[in-house]
Amino acid sequence: MRSNIDLKELERSAFRTTFEDGLTDVLLGAVFVVMSLVPLLESWGIQRAFGYLTAFALLFLVWLVIRTVKIQFVQPRMGTAVFGPDRKNRMKQARVALAVMLLATVALVALTATGVMQNLFGSFAVWSGYFFIGAVFVVSLSLLAFFLDYPRLYVYGWFLAFMDPFTVWLGTSTGWVFPRGATVFGGVIVLIGVFTFVRFLQRHPLSEQPSI
Repeated sequence: MRSNIDLKELERSAFRTTFEDGLTDVLLGAVFVVMSLVPLLESWGIQRAFGYLTAFALLFLVWLVIRTVKIQFVQPRMGTAVFGPDRKNRMKQARVALAVMLLATVALVALTATGVMQNLFGSFAVWSGYFFIGAVFVVSLSLLAFFLDYPRLYVYGWFLAFMDPFTVWLGTSTGWVFPRGATVFGGVIVLIGVFTFVRFLQRHPLSEQPSI
C-alpha cells in the first residue's frame, strides 16, 4: 500500500512545535511586565538607569529559567530538529519583520518624545501616537505569526496595541500613572504561556516515549 508523505507539511508541523510549549509566550509577556516596573522603581526614588539595569537583570534571569525548563522538560519530550532551506528563509524574513517592528517603534517613540508628533497632530498627538504604535504592533506581530506559524501572535499584537490606551484610560479614571496596561496585558500573555505549558506537559508525558 502506497502512502504519500508531504514533507513540507511534516516540517511545518515540526516547526510549530517550537512554540507549542508556551515558553516563548511566557518570555514575551515577561518582557512587558518587567519593563513596566521601571516607572514604579522611579516613583520610589530609584534612578532610571538603575531601574533599567534591574529590569534587564530580571529578564536575563527569566530567560535562563525558561532555557533550563526547555532543556529539562521540553527537549526530552520533543527532541530537536534540523529544518530545510525554505524554513530557514522564513526565519530570516521573520527576523527582518522583527527588526522593522523595533525600528518603527523606536522612531515613533522618538517622534513623540521630541515633540514632532505634537507639531503634526496638535492636541491629538498622544492618541495618534498610540494609534500608530498600536498599528506597528498589530502589523509586525501578524507578520511574525505568519512567518513563524505562531498563531497566538495575532492575538498578542492586539493585546500590545491596547496597552497604552488602557493605561491612559485607567490613569484618567484613577489617577494612576503606573503603566498598568503593560502589566495587565503582559501578565495575561504570561498566564496564557503557563497554561499552554501545562497543557503541553499533559499532552506529551515522558511515559509515552519509547525506551531503548
